[in-house]
Amino acid sequence: MVNVVRLFLAACLASASVVAARAASPWDGLRAGLNREQVARALGVPVLRNAGRGHETWVYDAGASVQFHGGIVSAWTPPKSAGPAARAADAARIAQTPPEAPVNPARPRPASPRPS
Repeated sequence: MVNVVRLFLAACLASASVVAARAASPWDGLRAGLNREQVARALGVPVLRNAGRGHETWVYDAGASVQFHGGIVSAWTPPKSAGPAARAADAARIAQTPPEAPVNPARPRPASPRPS
């Protein structure tokens, strides 16, 4: 009986350490609105950077990436090894993000046609 209790406690401790290791993923703290410097501190240097027309994508190992618009995080894809919190969508914060500004203020977007 004592051996069964010891085995049970060992299994509980092992599963708790796995959960703690997953919760410590730097991807868990990623959220919309962070700037490039904050992301670089949290995740490190990306393998590849691709930028153009106000958008930038940082690519990391294991298929992970971070998308920026206007220098702030707008979306990301965590690696498959990241914890469940990192894989959860941050849709509420993204929905609260104000509409994007025109890429080139000298050439504002055309107004949408008004119905007559």
